[in-house]
Amino acid sequence: MHRAIDAFLAYNEREKAIVEPVAQWLTNHKVQTHFFARDKQYGEPIDDTENLDEAATVIAFLGSEGWGKNHLRLVERALKMNKPVFPVLIGDTSPSDRDMAQGLFVKFQWLDLRMGELEPLEKLLPLILDASDHYDQGINTEIGVLIAGHDNYRQVALGR
Repeated sequence: MHRAIDAFLAYNEREKAIVEPVAQWLTNHKVQTHFFARDKQYGEPIDDTENLDEAATVIAFLGSEGWGKNHLRLVERALKMNKPVFPVLIGDTSPSDRDMAQGLFVKFQWLDLRMGELEPLEKLLPLILDASDHYDQGINTEIGVLIAGHDNYRQVALGR
């Protein structure tokens, strides 16, 4: 079943200008994204947990601003839920930032967008859409429950 949200974009609010063209590129390539800066309206609750829980995948962006408080919390929640989480580097980071979020940027290969070119996203596109197509809405998505589908997508090599 294809989800309403194929990819939840998790990023530090101070780097939304870097993530915005990525959100647009994904939308242009038929990926339904949740991009907080675009999709949340003034006056709505800022807690994005519900949108994260509904998303089939998460794209975790990490740049020179490091982890934002909610940014890190949401990525860690996605990892605990065993959601497919795709790490994307958008700036130079400290070793301590790469170690956070269960070592996501140390233990798994990440996509490199530090040069600002969006072509590398083509590697990510089929992984997002495949995970979204295999997402079963009937499965309980509470933390700790394994979501039905293929093996852990976080282990898919994206290249450096």
